Amino acid sequence: MRPGLYAALGLGLASLAACGSPPEPTAVRRGLRDDLAFILRTTDAAISGTDAAALPLERAMSLVEGQLGGGASAGLAAKAQHALTRRLDRADAEAGEGLESLATVLETEVFTDANHQGDGIYTIPASLVCDDGTGAIDAGCADTLASLQLRIVVSGDDDVLHFGLQLGPSHNQPLTLDLRHTELDLGVDLDETSQAIAELAPILGEAAPNLSLAGALHLGLEVLGDAHVGARFGIDRSIAVAFAEPGVALTADSAVRFGSAVADVFSIDLDGAAGRGQVAVALGSTTAHIPGDAADAGLDLDLPGVTTTVDLAAGQPVTFTRVGLGDRSTVLSRAGQPLITVDLNRDLGRRFDATYVIDPVSGVETVTVEPGLDLRISTDHAALGEPAPRFDVTQVSLQADGGGAPALAASTTSNGSEQVQVVSGQLVIATNPAEYGVTVAAGSCLASAEASDATGTWTQWSSITCE
Repeated sequence: MRPGLYAALGLGLASLAACGSPPEPTAVRRGLRDDLAFILRTTDAAISGTDAAALPLERAMSLVEGQLGGGASAGLAAKAQHALTRRLDRADAEAGEGLESLATVLETEVFTDANHQGDGIYTIPASLVCDDGTGAIDAGCADTLASLQLRIVVSGDDDVLHFGLQLGPSHNQPLTLDLRHTELDLGVDLDETSQAIAELAPILGEAAPNLSLAGALHLGLEVLGDAHVGARFGIDRSIAVAFAEPGVALTADSAVRFGSAVADVFSIDLDGAAGRGQVAVALGSTTAHIPGDAADAGLDLDLPGVTTTVDLAAGQPVTFTRVGLGDRSTVLSRAGQPLITVDLNRDLGRRFDATYVIDPVSGVETVTVEPGLDLRISTDHAALGEPAPRFDVTQVSLQADGGGAPALAASTTSNGSEQVQVVSGQLVIATNPAEYGVTVAAGSCLASAEASDATGTWTQWSSITCE
C-alpha cells in the first residue's frame, strides 16, 4: 500500500490561497519537519499499538489517477510512483522506517529554495518523478511533466500551512491540504479534477475521456494523544461520476454511473497506548449503474445507506451499534424492475446492536443482538434471466421469545466439529419452497449437511440436540 499512499500524499499536497504574504521556504520545511513528521510518526505508533489495518488515505487519489487515461499521462503516473518509491526507500534508510520518511522527501526534494518560484509557488522537479533508476532523467517523462504545468501553492501562518496542487494553464486545483501541528486535512474537488482533465488532454496529445466528475471529498488525520490518532473520510458535496465510450451519452444504458450523498462516511480512532479502537461507518444514499450488453439492459443499485459503529478494546467484548442499511429497501433492478430486494430489520427500526464475546477459557464465541435480527431477501430469477435454484433463502431471523436478548454461541465439540447453539430467542431460516427451511428453539443447535440427488446438491439444515 505504501507506494500509492505516499505518491498520493507526496504529489497531492494542496491548499486554497490565503491572505497575507506566503510563508518562506524555511517555514514550509519546518512545518513538514515538525508537524507532518509528528503526525505520521504518531500514526505509525497508533497502527502498531492496535494492530489495525492501514488507513485508507489513497482511495480518493486512485480515482483521480485513473481518469487521466492512457498514453503520456499514464506513463507519467507509473514513473512518478516508481521514482517516489525509490526516494522513500532511501529516506527510510536515512531517517528510519515508517510514514515519517514521507516528510523527509517533501522537505528535502520538493519544498527547496531551488524549486521555489516566489509568492509561495513551488514546481515539482523532474528528478523527483522522472528518475529512471540510474540517476538519469527520462526525457519523455520530463516533457510530460512540463506540459502538466504542475505546481504547489503554499500560504498560511504559524498555526496552519495551506498547500494547493494546481494543474494546467488555468491552474485548476483538484487537491487541497491543510497542515497543523496535530492535524492534516486533504480535500479532493472532483469538479476541478474534471476541468483539469479536459484542459490537459489536448495539451498531452490525448483525446479527452468521455466522463463527468462532480462533488468533493475530504480525508483527515489528527493526533489525539500519545500513539493515539483519528482518521476520517467524508463527502462534502454529493458525488456524481459517469463515464462511457467516446460518443456515448453519459445517460445511456452503456455508461457507468455512480453517486453518493453528503455524509461522514468513515472514521476511525486508534489508541495504541490504551490498546483500543473505534470504527464508525455512515455511508449515505448511494446509487450505481452497471452497463448491460446486447442481450440484457444494465443493472441499477439503490443502496439507502450503511451504518455501524464498532468498538474494540483489549480483553473486552466487541460491540456493534446501530448496524443498518438505511431507511428503506436495498434494491438491485434492471430497467426499473426489481431483481433482488434486501430488507434489514424492516419491522424492528431497521437497525440492531450486537455484542461479540470470546470466552478465554472455553473458547466459546457468543453473539447477542438487540432487539433482534431479521434479514429478508427477495429474488426474481425470471427477471434475472436464470433458472430458479432448488430453493432460495428468503429470511434469516434471530428474535427474542420472552427470555432476554436473542443470542447464538459457536463452539467446538469433542470430535472437533463446530456447532451453533441458540442460547436465547429463536432462529429461523426461511426458504422458498418452505420445506428446506428450519426453526431452532433456544437450547437447541443448528446443524447443516450436504444433501444430493440426481438433480444436484444443496445444504440441508436441521435442529438438533447440542452436545
